[in-house]
Amino acid sequence: MANTKIEWCDETINPVVGCSKCSPGCDNCYAERQAARLAKMSKTAVRYGGVVNNRGRWTGKLSQMDLSVFDRLPQRPCSVFIGSMTDLFHPNLDDDDGQLTRSLFSRMNEYPDHSFLILTKRPHLMRQAVEWVIAQDGELPPNCWLGVTVCNQEEADDKIPMLLSIPAVGRFVSIEPMLGGINVAPWLRCKHPKSGVLILMLT
Repeated sequence: MANTKIEWCDETINPVVGCSKCSPGCDNCYAERQAARLAKMSKTAVRYGGVVNNRGRWTGKLSQMDLSVFDRLPQRPCSVFIGSMTDLFHPNLDDDDGQLTRSLFSRMNEYPDHSFLILTKRPHLMRQAVEWVIAQDGELPPNCWLGVTVCNQEEADDKIPMLLSIPAVGRFVSIEPMLGGINVAPWLRCKHPKSGVLILMLT
């Protein structure tokens, strides 16, 4: 767990670390640079050593999921970004047939005073995972928000409608980095029957 300079959350936790690049917005990935630094530090080398190579680049490998990070959350209500050093819907996540993702959502129910935000560049995989969890448990935790990252109009046109098709209490879009003009007006008033209004976060 860590305090963070990210404007739209109070804390970050990483049950998993590691990723791979899948978008033009990944070219200067802050998480990759941070992972490369952590891989060289004795306290974090074991966890980060396999997720970046000797040139400090993502390998596509992910660490094992560690849900004990929830145990270190503060008691005061806060907004928690889950997965600042990964994409929780990465295709290489060793998810044991979806049970780990289901357990991840279940842990959120144990902290009803917190709001949890999950961000992905892979909304098609997020939708598959969420639909499976809902089929098992009926719904997502009411304190869970789902979001996508977009960096240009092409990604916005592709990913925002997909995000809006996923049932959730709230959805958000993070535009980072903005590599060109993006018109988000078509979605500003969108609302899913079972979820809250789409909120955009510009960074």
